[in-house]
Amino acid sequence: MTADESRLDRLLAAPLASVEDRGFSASVMARIAGAEEQQTWLETAALTTAAGLFLAFLSASGFSEWIGRLGYSLASSLPLAIAALALALTFSCARILAE
Repeated sequence: MTADESRLDRLLAAPLASVEDRGFSASVMARIAGAEEQQTWLETAALTTAAGLFLAFLSASGFSEWIGRLGYSLASSLPLAIAALALALTFSCARILAE
């Protein structure tokens, strides 16, 4: 390591003096938290509205018939089975590597 590199290492390793921000960081974090809360509320409202409209336009008998057809078509789908296997293997490998 050269002298310049060791000098740079010393400069980068030295703690910096704190900077007075007069509450700026706290106000930015408060705005971020408020925006995240508003986004969560909006997502929940949109999902609830979509589910309500879906159920309103689909009669009870039509819904059970639709679910029955969907269940059969999903159960007999080879591409979906391959995708599910790939996801299961991916999650299993990720869990093994995490441990």
